[in-house]
Amino acid sequence: MYTHPRVWGAGAGRRLLETALDALAASGCRDAVLWTEERNRRPRAIYERAGWRPDGATRERDFLGCAIRELRYRISLAGRGGAGKGERC
Repeated sequence: MYTHPRVWGAGAGRRLLETALDALAASGCRDAVLWTEERNRRPRAIYERAGWRPDGATRERDFLGCAIRELRYRISLAGRGGAGKGERC
C-alpha cells in the first residue's frame, strides 16, 4: 500500500488500511499478514501503531535487480465484524 507524499500525515494510509482490514474481517478472515521491506521505517511505524506486530518470519527476494529483506507482520481481526469464522488472509 502506498500513498502520495502530499497526503502523508493526513490519515489517508490509516483509512485505507482500516478499510482493507474491515473487508477481510467481513469476508471471514480471522487474521491478516503483510510483508514489508525491513528498511521501510515509516510504513513499519504506521503498521505498528495500527496494531500489527512482526511475527519473526523473514524472506529475501529480488526487487528490480536488488536483493531486499522483508519482515512479515500479523494482526488479529477478532472484534471486527464477521471475523473469526474463516481463515488467515
